[in-house]
Amino acid sequence: MMWKESYRIGVERIDAQHMELFRMTEELVEAVEGNASSEACQKAIGFLKDYVIYHFQDEEAYQESVHYSGIEAHKAEHRQFTQTVLNYE
Repeated sequence: MMWKESYRIGVERIDAQHMELFRMTEELVEAVEGNASSEACQKAIGFLKDYVIYHFQDEEAYQESVHYSGIEAHKAEHRQFTQTVLNYE
């Protein structure tokens, strides 16, 4: 699995979401590398896109609640990743 314990930030809700994102990304990579049907790949991308939107909103709300100093840079990373997913879709 792509997830590594070093990615853990210590906020259980966010860590669980990160693990799920890694799992979903790995599933998509396996589908593409395994020459899955375009329908299966589209389904995986759509699910990943929906989850990315949910997770990023939740994570950014958490970061705002704890006054995370790097929030603007992190939001930019989120926008870039979201755009990458949309491009694949």
